Amino acid sequence: MASDKELNAQAEDFLNAMAPRPVPPASRKKHTGIIEEEKPITNDEDAFLNRYILNRSNSICDKPSRQVLINNDLHLRLQRYVSKVSGGRGALSNFLNNILTEFIQTHEDVMSKTFARYNNEKF
Repeated sequence: MASDKELNAQAEDFLNAMAPRPVPPASRKKHTGIIEEEKPITNDEDAFLNRYILNRSNSICDKPSRQVLINNDLHLRLQRYVSKVSGGRGALSNFLNNILTEFIQTHEDVMSKTFARYNNEKF
């Protein structure tokens, strides 16, 4: 019969074999030391920036009190985008309010019909 010491060593080997292996970090773009020149903003990009990010016409107030939960990865990507392209002048809430307002205006007919079907009132 195996001794306690041998059983403990076998159990430890088994547990070590079952332990998850560390995942290597995601590869990152290597910094070459060369500073890339910023490309000038085109008219399309400028129009997009002014229409969706800097436009405060749909904002309720500077610091809205209502919260909506969105996917964390989506939030981080959008927040990084808005802060970079607006130079800190735009807010994620402005961007989302403007996108959602345009979406509702674009699809208002379909939304009104489906809303009326289920609720018998105007959307």
